[in-house]
Amino acid sequence: MKKVLIVLISALIIVGCASTVYFLPANSNDLTKSEKIDFPGINTLNTMGLGDTLASKGYKSYTPAIKVLEEVTIENRTGTRPRHWVPKGSTGKLSHVLTVAKTGEKISCFNLRVDWEAHWNWYNQPGTSDNNPLCKGMDGNYKWQSEYVLDDERGLGMDFVPFYGQIEEFTQVNLNSPSFIQEFIYNGRVDNALKFVYREFSGDYIKPAFTQEIQYDLNSSDMIGFKSLRIKIIEATNTEISYILESNF
Repeated sequence: MKKVLIVLISALIIVGCASTVYFLPANSNDLTKSEKIDFPGINTLNTMGLGDTLASKGYKSYTPAIKVLEEVTIENRTGTRPRHWVPKGSTGKLSHVLTVAKTGEKISCFNLRVDWEAHWNWYNQPGTSDNNPLCKGMDGNYKWQSEYVLDDERGLGMDFVPFYGQIEEFTQVNLNSPSFIQEFIYNGRVDNALKFVYREFSGDYIKPAFTQEIQYDLNSSDMIGFKSLRIKIIEATNTEISYILESNF
């Protein structure tokens, strides 16, 4: 994850709307990315501790996301309008990818939370909006979606509010997209018996879909196997294991 100091001059959906829209929809498949998992390398010496994953293979789906690291005031209180701000820790997953028809630029937009305080002109009630698209352009900079669509004649009016903040980019596992991961975990040694746990994750990387405990006798062989997995044991204690992966799942 990287931290990106950003200076945004932007327009909030809750503040106003641009008069001209310059967007074309992009392919929705751009919202989810896939990551291949194949750990560790074949025929390399590895040392792991009790409870560590010795080998894993599969793929998982995830969605890019952003997080605001500090509270950021978007608009200060005025006689007719309440204060607006993005709370510290506000996060947003990638919600849509658009092409700015006017320039051809492709932008990735994340819906962020924006709060506002009670104000007499707003019925004296505080509020929250979670649908405020903050978009990342091809240059890596962020600005509100409405800044991309405001036409030239309107200039800097009510739709634009200066924004200073610090953003962290990360990925969020997508539980609604295909995922399948196999893991082989070291579970300790008792005498000459080595214990392991095999786990499968299918569709939900938070909770295993299948778990099985396995035990091997080192007196029989220093090579252990499960399905197509083959591991040569170099040394093993009740807290640590050194091994070479000869083939993965």
